[in-house]
Amino acid sequence: ATVTIPRAISPKQRRRQRIGRFFRWLGILAVVAALGWATWEFVIPHPTTVPDVLGDTLRTAQGQADQAGLELVPSGEEYSSTVPANRIVNQSLDPGAEAEEGDRLSVILSLGPNLVPVPNVTGDEREAAEAALAEAGFEVRAERVYHDTVPAGRVIEQSPDAGTRHEVGRPVRIAVSRGRTPVAVPEVVGLTESEATANLRAANLDVRVLEEFSTSVELDRVISQQPPAEATVREGGTVTIVVSKGPRRFPMPNVLEMPAAQATAQLEGLGLVVDPQRLAGSTGDTVVGQIPDAGTTVEAGQTVRIYIGGG
Repeated sequence: ATVTIPRAISPKQRRRQRIGRFFRWLGILAVVAALGWATWEFVIPHPTTVPDVLGDTLRTAQGQADQAGLELVPSGEEYSSTVPANRIVNQSLDPGAEAEEGDRLSVILSLGPNLVPVPNVTGDEREAAEAALAEAGFEVRAERVYHDTVPAGRVIEQSPDAGTRHEVGRPVRIAVSRGRTPVAVPEVVGLTESEATANLRAANLDVRVLEEFSTSVELDRVISQQPPAEATVREGGTVTIVVSKGPRRFPMPNVLEMPAAQATAQLEGLGLVVDPQRLAGSTGDTVVGQIPDAGTTVEAGQTVRIYIGGG
């Protein structure tokens, strides 16, 4: 058999082998490092803090999102009474919250306030005015005030004025008439008709005069009033006064030869006071005399006398 004797390796060749192995290991380590970096960079998620972009323009928000490693996505628009138009009014991730790089940050841009014209409701009935304003999207605030010319229940004025562009949801104020200013009715009972009329008209009240016979109140003086004194009525309202015509006057009726009871009832029915006198020695029940005589003018409350006798 043939025996192969290994060739001896020179020192120079050994150096070359060691250098080759070194570079092979160095290449392996570089590949491993590159794979580790790629894994860290592209596979393992990295935490980040969500920036506060509320109120920012889209351009400013984009810069902050890029710095935080987030994807900024505009996702809509909405009206806002506090954030100017074209600025961010809402964001999907809370400011300061923790997120991961690459996460999506959705934002909504402001359209500014929603302005619409205010409808004209001046002169309308309150219910119709409130319905029209509510339909236009406004809050209604009504106050009731007295007014000399605008009928009760109708709108006197509004703020803002009709046609003004006003933000939806904001209040519109309306002043609703309560009618004329109320006044306290003065006391006029016992005054003459002219005095009572002057006092009532001085209080901006109208006067209605009725007349009535009275045995207790002097001629031309006020017997009663309605509404009563100190009652509150609207300015321009009517107060009715009843003025005395004095006692009723009429001719004395003829009651001779009538039964005493019948004559008494008739005379008292006319408002006269009857003084019956029985003739001495008489047993009858018939009127045989009267004072004053029939046809004489008498007045209610006056005392008349009848004489009873016969039989």
